Amino acid sequence: MQVSFLDTVESVPDGAGFAYFGPEHCLWLAAGVAFWVLLCRGYRRARADQRRTMRLAVAWLIVADECFKHATLLLGHHWWANYLPLQLCSLSIFICLWNALRPRELNRQLIYAVAVPAALAALLFPGWARVPAWSAQAIHSFTVHVLIVGYGVMQLSGHDIKPRPKWLPACLGATGASAVAIYFLNKALGTNFMFLANPGDAWPLTAWEQALGAPGYILPLALVAAAMVSAMYLPEMILGAVHRLRERPRASRSA
Repeated sequence: MQVSFLDTVESVPDGAGFAYFGPEHCLWLAAGVAFWVLLCRGYRRARADQRRTMRLAVAWLIVADECFKHATLLLGHHWWANYLPLQLCSLSIFICLWNALRPRELNRQLIYAVAVPAALAALLFPGWARVPAWSAQAIHSFTVHVLIVGYGVMQLSGHDIKPRPKWLPACLGATGASAVAIYFLNKALGTNFMFLANPGDAWPLTAWEQALGAPGYILPLALVAAAMVSAMYLPEMILGAVHRLRERPRASRSA
């Protein structure tokens, strides 16, 4: 079986890839965890100006990683419209850069609620498992998702990002609106951004398609995503409710 460094999921022969949670996949995950630990440790110890430099450095590394992807696709003559940066994790690239350049509460919450969980899910269940773990596509796909998760968790560790439940509707609404727009773009271009046209090779989407068909698999995808993001805000919501209950007697006594 002859496989090129520049092969993609569309061109690689069957059987050339790696297994979910096999040795190669686990090695990439372990390297990612080690990187996150070092990144968080450095970020927590950094001064405010150093933290800004770290955010800019990681954000521009993510952009450079995306440029590497397009360069290798063009070199291998495998580029087509589906590689435009319109997947959910690709959109996270712009969210991270926006946050690095102009930190706002909305982009912080989008990183927490959208970018980090989406990139982490991609690392656990990679849709690029058809290609060898050493190929250009796999190297890009692993490293860009590791960097996106790292960008978020370093700020979480340094308390620069904190879950704000009142922003949850805005995050879910922005993601839903993007999905609707991209659904119609997929129809026009014949692409599969956000896996809205078909489940690709990504599990558990393939299992849901077998059970519910297409586009039926989108329903559990949306429900699981919404439930997961809501659960991420649940501890903060509970703490807020407890705080309000404690404050109520004090307000009554002072009145």
